[in-house]
Amino acid sequence: MLLVASWGGLAAFLAWGLASPDLDRAWWILARADRGAVDLSEADAAVLARCIERHPELALDRLGGKRRKHLARTAGGWSAAPVSYFLALDGPEAGLPVTLEARGARAWPLTVEVRVGGAACRVEFAEAGTRSCGVPLPPLPEARPVLGRLTVRGGFAQATGDSPAGLRFVEPPEGAAP
Repeated sequence: MLLVASWGGLAAFLAWGLASPDLDRAWWILARADRGAVDLSEADAAVLARCIERHPELALDRLGGKRRKHLARTAGGWSAAPVSYFLALDGPEAGLPVTLEARGARAWPLTVEVRVGGAACRVEFAEAGTRSCGVPLPPLPEARPVLGRLTVRGGFAQATGDSPAGLRFVEPPEGAAP
C-alpha cells in the first residue's frame, strides 16, 4: 500500500511539475494576439484574466495610455471578428462605460454584447455610428485593468480602401469622464 501511495504521489508531483504556469501561458496568448490571432479559447481567456488580476502591468503596458483596446492586432483599431477580446481600465467609479463605433455591417441592425467577468451590457446599432453602454461592475478603490469580450451578432463586409469595416473603441475626450 505504501508503494502504491508513493507511486501515486510521484505521478501527481510530475503532473503538477509539467503543467504550464499561468504567466507562461499568458505570454504565449499575448504573443499570438500580437501576430493577429483572435481565436482565444475560454480557458485562454480565463488564464489571461487571472494573470491580469495578479499582474496588472501586463495589461497596462498593452493599453499604452488608452482606456479600451482590442487584444488582437487590428486595422487601425477596427476589428471585424465575430468574437474578440479587449483590455479596459476599470476605474473607481461604478460600472465600466464602453463606447463603440461600428461601420461596414453586412446588414443592420447589428447587436454587440460587451462582457466583463459575469457582467454584461448590449449595444444595438441600427446604422453606422457610435453607441455606448455601461457594464455594471462594482466600484473599485483604484483603477485596474480587466479583460472583456465582444460578441457581435451580425457580420461585417470586406474592408475597402481606407475604410476598414468593424468595431472600434471610442476614447472619451481629454478631461471628460471615462
